[in-house]
Amino acid sequence: MPPINDKDMQRYFVVGCPRSGTTLVHTAVMGHDQVSALSDEMLIIPFFSRGISTFTFGNEHEEEKRKGRAALFDAMASLMATDQTRALGIKCCTQTTEQADIFVESVQRDFPDAKIIITDRRDLVAQYGSLQSARRTGTWHSWYSGAKEAKTRKIKLWRPLFIRYAVRCLNTMQALQRLRATHDVHECVYEDILMDRDAVLQGAVRFLGLESVPITWLRTQKVKAAPSEYITSYDALTRLHERLRQQHAEQRLSARVHALVRTIESASSFYYRHLKRSA
Repeated sequence: MPPINDKDMQRYFVVGCPRSGTTLVHTAVMGHDQVSALSDEMLIIPFFSRGISTFTFGNEHEEEKRKGRAALFDAMASLMATDQTRALGIKCCTQTTEQADIFVESVQRDFPDAKIIITDRRDLVAQYGSLQSARRTGTWHSWYSGAKEAKTRKIKLWRPLFIRYAVRCLNTMQALQRLRATHDVHECVYEDILMDRDAVLQGAVRFLGLESVPITWLRTQKVKAAPSEYITSYDALTRLHERLRQQHAEQRLSARVHALVRTIESASSFYYRHLKRSA
């Protein structure tokens, strides 16, 4: 394989909220002959929060800390590298706004030349419903064995928890957008992928400066029903989501929403325990 410090070697990250298309985009890019990438998802914590301190007593020299994350990135992302490799990549999912902040700060400090592919799912009702459905059925992706045969059960999303989820996602995406000020950023919108998958994914490949070739290695297909068919309160939550998005864009989230979010924090653990018992 070529040396990691080769001037033509491009580091990149695929990042977004869970269920926003990160795995699909990551799979499409890492199948390219000129790409070597860590196949699994990188945990934000401890990789970006502690780095090499995860494996030591935490008394490293400052120079070791500074260089540690990039060295770990190269070591893991280059495991499948060949003489053709021109890009090294890692996929991350930001579960919370706090994780997004940690990711952004680390990338700006430790990976100044990395390219960033952000995935964004505009329909947060569908994203939240997909997350809850996957938790209940255990089927997370369409290429899992039995995914086509898995029955989609109707689910009802609890309005207060959806509000908390939507606000967090909006804040998370806002945090990730800060990278536009310091890095080359490309956005893949989930709904655009549904309309023209190959065009969107080829855009990500070209963004990394790679040769444009047919993405023949991608065998995935959407198997889940439309969100309106399995989310019983889809229309009402969609209207709520539009109001939240508008308020967020105007930086005018009401005190009532903030108070509700804080209130349901204490109730959420009870809700998930009840959900787990009834699943």
